[in-house]
Amino acid sequence: MVLEKVWAKTHGSYLEITNGHSYEVYRDLLGAPSFYYKTNIENVWDLLEDAEQKNYICSVTAMSLEFEKDKLEKYGICGSQTYSMLRTAIVDADGTERKLLKLRNPLGGSETQAKADDEGKGGKPKYTEWTGDWSDTSELWTPELRR
Repeated sequence: MVLEKVWAKTHGSYLEITNGHSYEVYRDLLGAPSFYYKTNIENVWDLLEDAEQKNYICSVTAMSLEFEKDKLEKYGICGSQTYSMLRTAIVDADGTERKLLKLRNPLGGSETQAKADDEGKGGKPKYTEWTGDWSDTSELWTPELRR
């Protein structure tokens, strides 16, 4: 809480920090080298694997353009939400190589949190969880792959 106040004061107000980037926080509060990459670069997977091997703090953001919003929400991804990257993995699923990222939603994902967030607002819950292929409940996970 104290760091959040310092961060807001440094940038002028809480409003000024709501649309910031996580790499700015890493750089300014931790003094860590920080980089920002867009996913349209060809070697993004290599960068993510390299960062994981070096134990870098990594985060990814699902940028939400209006036309993508429904697509993201359908699978439980919050647009403009930053997720902590926990791990990269390459799995062989029936002879097809799949590159997977294990992410953590810092806002949570439980139904209790979703209900609390939505209480009295009449809209969709903010806290969601990935429900597409390779989600926690996906049938693509075999016992061997779960190890």
